[in-house]
Amino acid sequence: MEEQGRSFFSLSRGGTRVAFGGYELHGEDALLRSIVVLQGHRGQGVGETATEILLERARLDGARRAYLLTTDAAPFFEEFGFHKVDRAAVPQSILATRQASALCPQSATVLEKTLAA
Repeated sequence: MEEQGRSFFSLSRGGTRVAFGGYELHGEDALLRSIVVLQGHRGQGVGETATEILLERARLDGARRAYLLTTDAAPFFEEFGFHKVDRAAVPQSILATRQASALCPQSATVLEKTLAA
């Protein structure tokens, strides 16, 4: 599903939906939205696959950097090359999103990744 600047998808295996995810595009920056792996499908590489798909789609849509906010999954995303950044270094377009300004607590960790050209 796509909305203005937003792209959401579901991942299926064997005809069963197992994960959902999305991102918002803000110029050359993408904000990854929640990646959700359904119960019963966790620990099977589904989250890794969903993350790789999101990053590739964002890159193909013109994103050169990806950002995300998390309260407990920083180690997972660091395995994909994300690194922690101070909120002061995050583009205003990302900080102004509903995700960054209202949905995630101020205590959430902000991570950034440069995407291959």
